[in-house]
This record gives sequence, structure tokens and C-alpha cells, in this order.
Amino acid sequence: MDMPAALRARILASADVRRLVAQRVYWMQRAQATALPAIVLQTISDVRGQHMRGFQSLRSTRVRADVWAGGSDGYAAARQVSEAVIAAVVAEHRANGIHFRRAQIEGPRDLLEDGQTAPIFRCSTDLLLWWSSY
Repeated sequence: MDMPAALRARILASADVRRLVAQRVYWMQRAQATALPAIVLQTISDVRGQHMRGFQSLRSTRVRADVWAGGSDGYAAARQVSEAVIAAVVAEHRANGIHFRRAQIEGPRDLLEDGQTAPIFRCSTDLLLWWSSY
């Protein structure tokens, strides 16, 4: 399994995340009609360190996790899902052929989008992941 698929599986392995968003964790794009709350993941940077023999096995990848939520409790829901995502990825973890080291977290940042009928709240968190295949 590649790192993006392993990270999505890791997030969905959290009972708290599943309770809040079911299976609505996507890479890059969420369909406009998708129910909220939902999580959209995006790779921001993927540093591939090198040494004299080629690439290092340990990689540093920054992934942005945007949580989208609407409704009268949208802001609280977005914050709650963001905290569940952070709890799901911060600890060291080994599964699906990927060894994730302890993650660093930047955020969440609060954002607001204009929806068609009501505002959509977004909490954006950067996950700084150190990982390698095993």
C-alpha cells in the first residue's frame, strides 16, 4: 500500500473519525454534493532526502487535512473532526507497509467558505509526517 492510501486507512481506523464522518475522507477533491462533515487530504510537500547511494528511506511529507462542516453547529463540528484526525495520526504507527513516526501538527486554522445557502466552516491542519516503507 502506498503512503496516501495508508494514511487514509489510518485515519479511517479511528472510531472517533468514523463516527463523525463515516467514510468521507478524500484525497484532493470532495464532490460538491457530498454530505458534511468530510475530510479532504492534500500533499503540500514531499521531501526526498538523499545521500551518496541515492534516496533515504525515511521521508518527510506535509499533508493538509481540511475538515469541512456546515449547519448551525458547523464550526464546532469542524473543530471536533480536526481534533479526531490529529489524535488518529500523531502517535507512531506501523501498518499497511508504512511505518509512520510521531507526527508534528500545525493548526488547525479556521476558515469560512460561502456556501449556496449557508456558510461552510473549514478547519485546516498541516500534518508533518515522517514515514518509511517496511
